[in-house]
Amino acid sequence: MISGKIVELRGISKQDAPLIYEWVNREDMRDLTGTLYPISEYEHEKWIQNVTMHESKKLFAVYHANKCIGTIGLKNIDQINRNAELYISLGENIPRGVRMLLMH
Repeated sequence: MISGKIVELRGISKQDAPLIYEWVNREDMRDLTGTLYPISEYEHEKWIQNVTMHESKKLFAVYHANKCIGTIGLKNIDQINRNAELYISLGENIPRGVRMLLMH
């Protein structure tokens, strides 16, 4: 776990998976998640397995006030050049001030 003043980052757990599945299938979030069509539970399970087991990817659940509010991850991790791509997906409505602090 990585704890900050506002949020905690935790490894994805089985308890987080259904909520993330719900977010990824929300029509209003598809533009943010990169999914064009609804996905099945099977596809979601395989995606979580892939992202959590792959050396060039890392995914965390973002918690605020002990509630999972989204995900944050790294992909295309390059250990040699020490860089990666960062992505954030917030699925829950959170206070605007908290959202602004997360994005800066």
